[in-house]
Amino acid sequence: MASGAKTFLSFDQELRESGRTGPRAFGVVRAYELPDQSLVIFGAANARGDTAAVAKLSAHNHWTASPIGPLHESYTVFDAVPTNSPYEYVMARTLVHPVPGTPQPSSAHPLITNETVLEWLKINE
Repeated sequence: MASGAKTFLSFDQELRESGRTGPRAFGVVRAYELPDQSLVIFGAANARGDTAAVAKLSAHNHWTASPIGPLHESYTVFDAVPTNSPYEYVMARTLVHPVPGTPQPSSAHPLITNETVLEWLKINE
């Protein structure tokens, strides 16, 4: 059975392996390299898409991951794009449950709403 775990490999300019981290169970949707050569990774806290999350993998293979919003509010970040600032991103995710105060869905199974949230995220340098 596949675990969904990822191992991140680093290579030097001659394509020799220079480091690795993992395995990490993280649902990767999009990743960007930061100016300090670390990676910011958008997706889900695990490969099944449990909770939307963002992770940072430093150039020295130090891993940190954080959920976005309350647990299980969104299954994954479905896209992320950089802004004009080198450490700032806009990410999009779909809410699983309706936002309080919005009309209730007419479906008998309101597991996923049509509510998309755009959030700006500033990564610590």
